Amino acid sequence: MSPSRSERGWIPVILLLAWVAGGCDFRVTRDRPTFEDLDPHEKSVVEIVLDELRGFNAQVESRTDLSIAKVIDRERINVSFEGHIFSGNLGDDIIHVAPWENLSSGQQELVQTWFQASTPASAKATYEKLFYRFLTVSQGAKQYMYEALTAEWVYSNRSLYNVERDTIRETLSYYKTIGKQTEMWNFATNACKPILSQYAEVYGPSFSKAYLTAHFQELANPKAPTGYMYYICRWVEIGKVDAVSLTTELLWVQDLPSLRE
Repeated sequence: MSPSRSERGWIPVILLLAWVAGGCDFRVTRDRPTFEDLDPHEKSVVEIVLDELRGFNAQVESRTDLSIAKVIDRERINVSFEGHIFSGNLGDDIIHVAPWENLSSGQQELVQTWFQASTPASAKATYEKLFYRFLTVSQGAKQYMYEALTAEWVYSNRSLYNVERDTIRETLSYYKTIGKQTEMWNFATNACKPILSQYAEVYGPSFSKAYLTAHFQELANPKAPTGYMYYICRWVEIGKVDAVSLTTELLWVQDLPSLRE
């Protein structure tokens, strides 16, 4: 499928993310500590992330002839940055997850505000489940998309909005498939409810692909990505309505070049 006129004008996602991150003194690089050199809390995050990716990959391999095994590697989980609230997969076979302990005190307070958590410990528990588990699966779903289509095809033909929306929907389908629909769907709903209510007036009227394109640096600033959290929560709401079987989701991704979105 040839890129549509609107999609063709997009800056490739990996370059856009690098530009935003670089503007905030954040560097995504392979030049980082090895697993053995990580702090204990960082090692713990890596193990949680790997467990989530293994679970998702087991479903991928049982339903398709593809695999995301290349990112199921302690050296391919980047948790070694500080002062940024970030979860991402830029197509370089690295999964990026920000540990709670590496956030500044102000950022931890911001997260507590997002979730309207009564205590810092409650905010930490919600953050860890959302970032280390739910959003990790969505990063695994992105990896599957890259494996099925190549990162180059994704960057040339798909908007960031569509990639995030579809991988979050695929994440919800995954939990439905493995029997965790009630637990994880309720968790995501409850985590997102205060975010959606607090920021609806600010971001709700302009929730769109076009707005995300024009305001990405503002929304996804990894020092305070409140706007992007609103978008994530809106994609969760959309995904709960649109989620189908995981097999259908995975095969749909493979068929994207022949489809019109």
